[in-house]
Amino acid sequence: MFKHISENKYEFNVRRVAELDRLLLEKERQLSNTTGLLNTFKLKSEIKKLYKLIVMYGNEVIEYEYNKANFELN
Repeated sequence: MFKHISENKYEFNVRRVAELDRLLLEKERQLSNTTGLLNTFKLKSEIKKLYKLIVMYGNEVIEYEYNKANFELN
């Protein structure tokens, strides 16, 4: 229907982005309270991984919504 992304995958991606966003906020709060070079480095690397996942899932959500909007216009 809308290229390769199904409605179920779209809903999963939306939920996953919300979950990752909450986790990212928690990690950023931990980072502000963290001391020590190693702990700071570990948290920053986890935050980078979370950003990459959010971008990946977010791009699929945007692609689905874009394709849906184009399909409805035609």
